[in-house]
Amino acid sequence: NRDKQHDYGAEAEMNYTFNERLKLKLTYDYVDGKITQKANSKDTSFYNLVRRPKNNLHAFLQYHVNNFTASTSVQITGKRTDTYYDPITYMPVQVNLKSYALLSFYAAYSFCKGKLYAFVDTKNITNNTSYYEVYGYSVTGFNIIGGIRFQL
Repeated sequence: NRDKQHDYGAEAEMNYTFNERLKLKLTYDYVDGKITQKANSKDTSFYNLVRRPKNNLHAFLQYHVNNFTASTSVQITGKRTDTYYDPITYMPVQVNLKSYALLSFYAAYSFCKGKLYAFVDTKNITNNTSYYEVYGYSVTGFNIIGGIRFQL
């Protein structure tokens, strides 16, 4: 009961249907907060939402015609802070994690009255590996997954 955490934020989502084939969806998240600690009879406040970006944006564009669906998305994640434990000093060090953007694509085709689907799902199309989600740990580069899904 010594510390007081105050977090606040907002989320917004917009969906727009251009026509029966083309849809757009945008989402935006804002998160902020601070912790107030009492130490030596003084209150100290600072931002402590580790690995949480203040700003996060996703945009999705979907195209659907007959049995074919394709969609693309871009995710823009704002800068963040992380805590790194230095193995030499054994002390925690705050590090800044830069913002990044990821581009993805998905396509599927349905057969047998929607019971059988063939799909391909690509992530991180630009092979962006110059960022951290957790400081010191590498991230997944470009990858592609394909397969068949069926419903009984």
